[in-house]
Amino acid sequence: MDLPCYDEFMCGRGRKDLTWRDLAALYRAQYKPDLSHRYEDPQLEIRPTETMTVLRASGESRTLSPMRWGLVPSFADGLKVGSKMFNARVETAPMKPSFRKAWRNRRCLVLLDGFYEWSGEGKARHPNLVHLENDGPLPMAGLWESWVDKATGEVVESCTILTREAAGPLSTIHDRMPIILRDDVLDAWLDPTSETFATALESYVSDELLIEPIARIGPAPIPVQGTLF
Repeated sequence: MDLPCYDEFMCGRGRKDLTWRDLAALYRAQYKPDLSHRYEDPQLEIRPTETMTVLRASGESRTLSPMRWGLVPSFADGLKVGSKMFNARVETAPMKPSFRKAWRNRRCLVLLDGFYEWSGEGKARHPNLVHLENDGPLPMAGLWESWVDKATGEVVESCTILTREAAGPLSTIHDRMPIILRDDVLDAWLDPTSETFATALESYVSDELLIEPIARIGPAPIPVQGTLF
């Protein structure tokens, strides 16, 4: 088993304020109502091992699903390894045993509308909310996997977010960033039959991202006065 890929692009914190109904309309996706009602409330601080909203495709059909954040390989002895596999470096994911099968066959979009990254030193250290000006969704290139508990037969679906070298404003506070795909390449990335899917990763969002320093994470983040850039 390869060592966990621990590449903390967002200090393990994501945000999703859009409902499943919103996301289904935006991405022409289906979902099971009996699942969606559990995630209608805003998720303002999502941590590894908690639930992410994931978009997958099968042929012409797109589906929203809840998944554990932190990919658990099918060969893992337990779920614990997933807590350190919430990111995967795009430079090495195609070769790593934990990710390479998902890279070929189980690609997805992890749907957030913001994430947090910390900056500053000592007492001046504070979180930054990274988002779009319109607070629209950030479709992040991801991989997913199924793991079966041999003792109970329970099937756990989990995901990871692909990262690359930081570009644009994010490069001022971190050396890595999630790969946020542009709308015109989403189909190419999701298509399980595509042989050229990797080229979609070259079309990503960077300069459009806003970095908003805040005093704390919560329902109403408090801006850090005089530090917005």
